[in-house]
Formats: sequence, structure tokens, C-alpha cells
Amino acid sequence: MNNPIVLFKPLGLKSFCSLLILLSFLYPGIIVGSLQLQHLALVAIFIFAILKLPSDSFCIRMRSVEMLLCASLVIIFSLLSLFFHSPEKYFLDELGKLVIFFVGVAGLLSFYSSEEVLDFLSKGAILSTAYIVFYLLTHSHQEIYSYGGRLQVPGFGSPNALATMSAIYSICLLKRLRIYLGMSGRGGVTLACLLSLFFYLYLIVATSSRGGAFSFVLGFLIYVSVWAHERKKLSLLFFWGGFFLAALLMCLLMFGQFDGALDRYIPSDGYGSGRLMIWERILNNLMENVIDFLIGFGPGSIDIEVSGSKIISAHSFFLSVFYYFGFLGGVSVLGVIGLSIFKMAGRSRGGGDIRLGILFAVLFSFSVDYVLLSSQSLLTTAMAFSLVLGESKGKRFSDAFLKREVPNES
Repeated sequence: MNNPIVLFKPLGLKSFCSLLILLSFLYPGIIVGSLQLQHLALVAIFIFAILKLPSDSFCIRMRSVEMLLCASLVIIFSLLSLFFHSPEKYFLDELGKLVIFFVGVAGLLSFYSSEEVLDFLSKGAILSTAYIVFYLLTHSHQEIYSYGGRLQVPGFGSPNALATMSAIYSICLLKRLRIYLGMSGRGGVTLACLLSLFFYLYLIVATSSRGGAFSFVLGFLIYVSVWAHERKKLSLLFFWGGFFLAALLMCLLMFGQFDGALDRYIPSDGYGSGRLMIWERILNNLMENVIDFLIGFGPGSIDIEVSGSKIISAHSFFLSVFYYFGFLGGVSVLGVIGLSIFKMAGRSRGGGDIRLGILFAVLFSFSVDYVLLSSQSLLTTAMAFSLVLGESKGKRFSDAFLKREVPNES
């Protein structure tokens, strides 16, 4: 017999973790004591997943172990850097975020399937939409656009962080819409997904974030291209391409974002908001001596001055890893991540469209910014990684949404 999937079971550890996740999505800025709720959620998932790990498949165990290896490498090379450099002000903060991120991904891989993670990201996107809309309706235009004329919502980080999260949510909502359109009795949630999708497209424009916009465009094109290729229908590519352009145009017209909103997407100085100058300065620091090049400066050590401005971010996750942990640590950490992604590509049992779409969106953001590992984005990024690396329940990625096979009881 076929029964619908049940994600929440009364009084279960999984239910407790699921509640923490959804509360974190509703408002990422919730703080419990000195830690954010979403950080506590990732730690709780990891602790509970340790109990479940021995019963998982070998593939899931290996991917979880690989993420734990990344966390161990981060700790080892952070401690190693202390032999050569004094800890900077943000040493523990950055070290803690990186460790929580990797152990959180390890826990998610063991605790939830890819379909369940997609379910959380889609529901979380709708919950976040409700809160952001409430904030926009209850605050003045001046407060909303106080970040240099760019839209910012407290609790969701910088405009770039909000835009990049919006890009990830939009791709997940597209996948969810495709699934729901083939199901009966889902009109309400389908409408909620559609409205949220349009809203996140608006947020990407209103935040004037080039990184967020390009992350979405790249992820969207990869998603649609893989989907069309899997079904051998080129017409699907043109249909969804037209849908994207029409949706973006509608958002621009509805919210009046033509005036000046697109100017920021064309850098006038040729440096992309000064990133090339920042990257050049960071690389020069790394090359000053052999020890710094091999070992790095430790987490939270970026504190440079570029064109009279103090910079504490490399505006690139990959460059940050090399700056923090040196060539040896950077190659080790990124090598394990790359190996996990490579093995996923060879063993994926379905959902190649959403996996690759999210993967390329995240990788582009990692290349040009560090916002996905900000405190407010950590849960979203960890879930995106677990969606890419996780195991699917069925031969088709959408099987788990449509039905679940339950063995007949005799």
C-alpha cells in the first residue's frame, strides 16, 4: 500500500530537529544565549545523527565521514597557525562557524534524505517570505533601503547574503512547483510556492546584488538545461527560459525597480566592487614568506586596508580557506569537498537537475563572496550542501514526494 510521507513524528528527535530548522528559517536571527538558533540546530542534528550513523548505508557513512574530516582539518590547521601567529579578534567566531558548518552537513547527510532537505528548503523559503513581507509592510522605505539604497532585512545578513539565499530558495521552489503541478489537491501550497518564487526574484533585484543575481541565473540555467537534457525536450529549455524572463520583468514592473536598480550590475571601475584589489592584496600577503604560504594566518585573520577602507573579508570562500589555512590546509579541505562532489556526480540516483543547479549556484557564490558562511546563512548553506551530496530515497528524485512504498504486513 502507498502512504504519504510523514516528516514529523510526535515526540521524536527528528521532530525536535525539524522544529528547530523551521524556526530558524522563519527568522534566521534568533539567538539563544550567545549562539544563534540555527547553529544550535546544526549541532543538535549532528549529535542525534551520531546515534544513527552505524545503521546508514556505506555511501552515507562515507560522505558524513568526509565532512567530519573537513571539520578535523579545519581544527588542526587552525591550531597549527597559532604556533606562528597570535589569534585575531574573530579567530574563535570563524573557527566555530566552519566547524559547525561541516559537522552540520555530516549530520544532515545521515539524518535526512535529499528529498527531505528539499522539502525543508522549500518550506523554509515560504516561512521566510512571510516574515520578510511582514517586515516590509511594517517599516518605512527609508529603513528598508538604509544599506546604501539596497534592500536589507535584519536577521538575514547583508543584502548580498539575502540575495544569495534568495537564489537558492528560488531554484528549490522551481523544483517543488514542478512536482506539485503533477499532483492533485495541492493548489494552496502550489500557489504559496509560486508567490514566494516571484517574491525572491524581486528580492534579488531589490538587493542590487550581482553575486546573488549571477548565482541564480547560473543555477537556473544549469537546472533547466539538465532537466531538458534528461527528458530530451529542448522545448522545455525555451519554456522555462521564457518563464524566467517574464517573471523577472513582472517583478521589475510591479515594484518599480527600473530606476537605478540595474546600474549596479555593471561595474564602472572594472574591479567588481573592489574585489580584484582585495584578492590581489590577500595573495600578496600569502606570498610574503614560505611559512605563511604553507600554513596560513588562521581563521578570522583578514584585516587589510584597500583604498582607504578596512576589509575583514576576502569576498571569496575559496580564497579565505587558503588565507586561513595556507596552501597545505586549503588543498586538504577543498580537496575533500571536491572529492565528495565528484563521487556524488558518479553515484547520483536522480535529481541531477536540482543537485547541479544548486551546486553551481553555491560554487559561484563561494568564488566571489563569503556570505553563504555568514552566521545568518549557515543553515541554508549546510542544507544546500546536503541536498547536493545526499542520497535519494527513490529511483526518481520526486518519488518520495509522490508516494512511499510500505511493505505489506502479514
